[in-house]
Amino acid sequence: PLIAKEFAYIVKKLNEKKINTEIATNGYLISEDTIRLFKENNIQTLQISLEGPDAKTNDFIRGEGTYNIVVKSIKALRNAGINVILANTLNHYNCMLSDKMVKLAEKLNVSALRFEIYIPVRYDKYNLNLTTEDLAYIQQKFDMYSRKKNIILPSYHDGNNCGAGKYMAMINSDMTISPCDLLCDEIKSSQQISQESSIKKIWQDDVVLEEWRKHEYK
Repeated sequence: PLIAKEFAYIVKKLNEKKINTEIATNGYLISEDTIRLFKENNIQTLQISLEGPDAKTNDFIRGEGTYNIVVKSIKALRNAGINVILANTLNHYNCMLSDKMVKLAEKLNVSALRFEIYIPVRYDKYNLNLTTEDLAYIQQKFDMYSRKKNIILPSYHDGNNCGAGKYMAMINSDMTISPCDLLCDEIKSSQQISQESSIKKIWQDDVVLEEWRKHEYK
């Protein structure tokens, strides 16, 4: 979100309207100016993605050099009194390092560590799909982590394990609504948010979202 030219304007408007706001970012563009913007506009928490407890693991997924930049950003935010939630998406390449991620989160003094599960949406070019053995390992670890208050684990709300278009949605830049961020290129509401068509109206009545909710997806 920090590359958007309207970013500062949006943050200020949200603060003016007293809307509680958290920002999810890769942490790559955190600077003294952005930290000042956050402090001045009551942004108290940032979620920052880190895909491994070391540069080799993280940079394989996020790009060379990102680990050191992101860790530096996290330390700067914490020194400024801004809470950080560390987000780690578990895949075949990094899932066996979850214990080391827990230790890194403690070392960086973040508010929480959020684990997510890698969801493939296209071909598996980099061999990231979780195997049956990976999932068994993750389940065992999650049983252990569930006792820790500062570790956030994925929530499973229903049988098909997907809340897209049911209890979550994405507002796109063209003011349409998609069931989730993984689908915003493929599935969009037929209506755009406007004075005539509110978010609530589109969420409840749009034919595209209605059709999505009819199907059972595994």
